Parts: sequence; structure tokens; C-alpha cells
Amino acid sequence: EGKIEKELKKRDILFIDSTHNVKIGNDVWKLYLNIIPKLKKGIIIHIHDINIEGEYDKEFVKRNRIFWNEQYLLECFLMFNKEFEIIYKGKEFVWIKRK
Repeated sequence: EGKIEKELKKRDILFIDSTHNVKIGNDVWKLYLNIIPKLKKGIIIHIHDINIEGEYDKEFVKRNRIFWNEQYLLECFLMFNKEFEIIYKGKEFVWIKRK
């Protein structure tokens, strides 16, 4: 913590492929509550394995017994946040940036 926010600059891309689960003190928790809010303007954030258009695919979840919840934290983070905007939505990823 502290190093990433200082080193990245405008037009840099932060690629996030996390554990996809919010747990006390883990990587997702730190990213969304400590790192992303401190990023400078213009940094693009690629968040992998996110379907911002809806739920995680039910068959994928059942077949792989994966119960990710990161995208729900991201949606809450963006919901009333005027500092960040979605600049691109893919089927399994999203790009956001600080305005």
C-alpha cells in the first residue's frame, strides 16, 4: 500500500485480477477501500472477471463452485461516486477511471 498510488500517473493502466472475494483485510478490501480511492486523475483501471451488466453466470458458479462478490462491491463503489466513471464495459471486465 502507498507505493502503487504514488507511482501510477495519468494514462497508466492498473490491471486488477484479484481473488474476487471481499474478506476482512484481503486484497479486494484493500484495493477498493485503500488504493483505488487514492489514485490520481486519468489512471485507467482494468478490473478482470467482472460482469457489470448483471449477475455472475449461474452455470459457471454452480459448475466451478465459485462464489465471487467483488463486482457487488465495485457496483456500490461506483453507484454514487462522481469521482470515477465507467469508460468501457466488456462481458468479463470493466475499465473505470478517475475523472
